[in-house]
Amino acid sequence: MATSLPKLPVEVVEAIASDLNPTDLFSLRLACKELKRKTLHHFGHTYFTILQTDLSRKSLQKLQSISENEQLRHHVQTLLIKNWADDLGRGFYWHRVEGRDLSGCVDARLSPGVQMLRAILQGMTNCRSFHIYSRGGMEEYYDSEYLLPSDAIGIVLAIIADTGMPIKSFFVDFRNWGSGSVDAKRLQMPRYQQPAFRTAWEKLEELRLEHCLTSDTFDWARDLVLHTTKLKICH
Repeated sequence: MATSLPKLPVEVVEAIASDLNPTDLFSLRLACKELKRKTLHHFGHTYFTILQTDLSRKSLQKLQSISENEQLRHHVQTLLIKNWADDLGRGFYWHRVEGRDLSGCVDARLSPGVQMLRAILQGMTNCRSFHIYSRGGMEEYYDSEYLLPSDAIGIVLAIIADTGMPIKSFFVDFRNWGSGSVDAKRLQMPRYQQPAFRTAWEKLEELRLEHCLTSDTFDWARDLVLHTTKLKICH
C-alpha cells in the first residue's frame, strides 16, 4: 500500500494530507519526491497563508528565505506583526528622522530592517493583508535599537507609499492592553499624500482600526478611510 500511495491522484493525496498532524505530514513529504510534489499545495496553503514576525533580524531572515522560495512564497497572503517578548525590531539599527514633520519616525531609506522587509514583501506578491498587534504599554521613548508597535504601522505604510503595492486589508489591533493608543508621531503621515500611496490604498477592501482614538490620531484614521474607494468592511 505504501508503494502505491505516490501513484494516487493529487486530490486523493491532498485529502489524506489534510487528516494528518504536522509531524506526520512532514514525514509524508519526506517519503519521496512525488508525495512532496502532490502535497505542496496543501502544505503551503495550511502553513504559509499567514506568517508572523516581530521584525527582528532573526524573524526577517526566516521571512526572507520564504520570499525567495518559488514554491511557497505565493501562498503568503497575510503578515501578522506582533511583539511577543519586547523583541520588536531587535537586531537592527533603526535610524530616526530628525526634522519638524517626521521627527522621531523610523527613516525608511536608511534603516536596513525596512529595506529588508520591503524586499521580502516584493517577493511575496500575494501578501497584501497586514495585522499589527500591540500588547500595550507606553510608547513615549524613541530608540534606535528596537521598535514599538506604532513604529511598525509607520513602517508598513511607508513601504506602501514607496512601492505603491496594492493592499487588500489592514488591521490595527491595540485594544487588549495598556492605553490602546497609537502614537501619531511615529506614523509618517506626510507620506500618505504621495500619489503612489493613494493609488495603492484606494484598492483596500477591509480596514479595522481597533485603538483608542485621540485628537492626534483622528485625522490619520479619517484620511485612511477617505483614501479608499472599494472599502467593504470598516471598523
